[in-house]
Amino acid sequence: PIRMNLLYNGARLLDQNKEGSVAYVVNVDPLATIDGGAAGSIGNGVFTVQRTPDPDFPGQYGLSIACTTTTTPTGSNVYVMFDCVEGYDLAPVKMGLSDAEELTASFDTRLPAGQWGLWIQNGAIDRSYVASFTQQVSGAREHHAVTFPADTAGTWYRDDRVGLYLGLTLACGPGAMTSGGAWESGYLYAKSGQANFLSSASNTGFIGRIRLDRGSAEKAWTDEEADFARVLAKGQRYARKSYPPGVPVGTAS
Repeated sequence: PIRMNLLYNGARLLDQNKEGSVAYVVNVDPLATIDGGAAGSIGNGVFTVQRTPDPDFPGQYGLSIACTTTTTPTGSNVYVMFDCVEGYDLAPVKMGLSDAEELTASFDTRLPAGQWGLWIQNGAIDRSYVASFTQQVSGAREHHAVTFPADTAGTWYRDDRVGLYLGLTLACGPGAMTSGGAWESGYLYAKSGQANFLSSASNTGFIGRIRLDRGSAEKAWTDEEADFARVLAKGQRYARKSYPPGVPVGTAS
């Protein structure tokens, strides 16, 4: 069958590097990379990302985040988490062509209440579409679905390079904000009104069960997302370690 979810590690079954044993410290680690995606920052604030069990869905995982050094972003400072789609997997969507398709992202969050940026960029990082979603109740598990219109312009890779980035913005300076609602040139990450996850050292969050599907309709979560053999095979196409699955890199033996 054709895999619908363009993100192969949406249930976060893989974290080949640290296996969820410790958190990545974003702004200390050069780039906190968990299979299929990463977290990064520009600025003085610091947050951590760790793969943890999903408390509501046994056998699945998500990403737990925490602010450890507060900041108020200025200029083009940004703090983001993102997933990558390989160009070969993106090719059927026909981005950049006259018959390009829409894409719909869906996911669960436990975040502080507020407006949060959700964006897509092309692999060349010179085309952006910025949307947003709202966490209504701080810390509550809430489900979101956001549809991105087709982009009929720009350069979209259809090979083994990154074809598309899907990202969530935790904090953003005004220099990387936009009014949103349209495809734009450049790299942009949030809309006016963006919340600041790094405003308090007590802020924590969780993001899980993430999907990116073709079309304007949200697709249902399936058992395919928790198929470890499939996810491991896809993950080892990009990175393979000498340690067995479940053993963090650098473990003494």
